[in-house]
Amino acid sequence: MYKEKYGDEYGQKYYVDRWKEEVEKMNRNFYRRHPEYLDIMPKEYAARIRANDLEVAMYSLMPLKIYKAAQLVGGEEAMDLILARLASSNIGSFLTYQEFLDACGLTEEDLELE
Repeated sequence: MYKEKYGDEYGQKYYVDRWKEEVEKMNRNFYRRHPEYLDIMPKEYAARIRANDLEVAMYSLMPLKIYKAAQLVGGEEAMDLILARLASSNIGSFLTYQEFLDACGLTEEDLELE
């Protein structure tokens, strides 16, 4: 929607680049690299760190993986068709990551980010 209205650069700058920044920041986090320290800190603080990681995974990491999947399956139009088929076949149920991968003909390794 924003891409059509504002162009490719807008989407890249305000979405893709921001997702990448958030994932990089999460991966640089000390506690992400040394999770053993989470077990010895106050539970409330550890819970906040874990909640932040979950938020980044849901709202930055997964969109980046979907973006990469779209590139690998042939672009946005091809991804739109895949997502439409998935939506019509999963009405009222949650979609698993594996179902998404299968529909795209991809593996987890295909969507690993550098």
